[in-house]
Amino acid sequence: MRNLMKGLLICVITLMAVSCSKEDNLNANQFAKKSFVTKKATDFFVNRDGSVNVTVNGGFQDPRGEGEERGFVYGESSNPLVNLNNTIVAAGPIQENVFGVFRNIAKGKVYYVRGYFRLKNGSYFYGKEIVFNTNIDASKTRKLSMEMLAKPHWVSSTEMTPQLDVTELEKESPKEIGFEYSVNKDFSNSKKALATDIKGNIFVTKYAVLVIKGLTAKTTYYFRPYAEYNDGTITNGGKSVVELTTK
Repeated sequence: MRNLMKGLLICVITLMAVSCSKEDNLNANQFAKKSFVTKKATDFFVNRDGSVNVTVNGGFQDPRGEGEERGFVYGESSNPLVNLNNTIVAAGPIQENVFGVFRNIAKGKVYYVRGYFRLKNGSYFYGKEIVFNTNIDASKTRKLSMEMLAKPHWVSSTEMTPQLDVTELEKESPKEIGFEYSVNKDFSNSKKALATDIKGNIFVTKYAVLVIKGLTAKTTYYFRPYAEYNDGTITNGGKSVVELTTK
């Protein structure tokens, strides 16, 4: 009987220990601290107007679900606070990997960024900040590939609308895009025709928005893409050339 009682007592103590352990874990999870970590590594894109888009990444923990809104806040001074126009939403499939894009911010400045929660009581929780500089030189990382289409969008005896396809564009948008053309295959005495009604950045898409006038009837012209960046660099985006003939 004494041995039986000892066995029962050991079982009760074991069950209590297991139960306490579970309660301790629940309490620890319930009151675990919120966190929002912003990674130091950022990505960028230089816009056609010279401003910069900067992508930031991070991860957060909110065990009690107190955050009604989450995002990134930025400013030109350390420890920026949320106001009406300095935040972006932190988006992503899982809380350990979220991102946001600050668009059209000034080039050549230092910015401070940190993640934040807006809590149910109206207050804010902020994570630790990172610092990045938008004094960016994209000349060694940007990429632009363009192809001329074999047929013009429209052609007459003295006018033509050639077409080009931007197939790849990375890190920076050129400020100008259009065509270089000549009656000579080596493009000697060439002329340039630039698109004037494009708004915003150049994208990966087909362009046929430029009517070239003053051409000679029944004449073959050589066309190749033309683009220019804000720093004055000119590129043809590859080696694509087409022969197009007026009517």
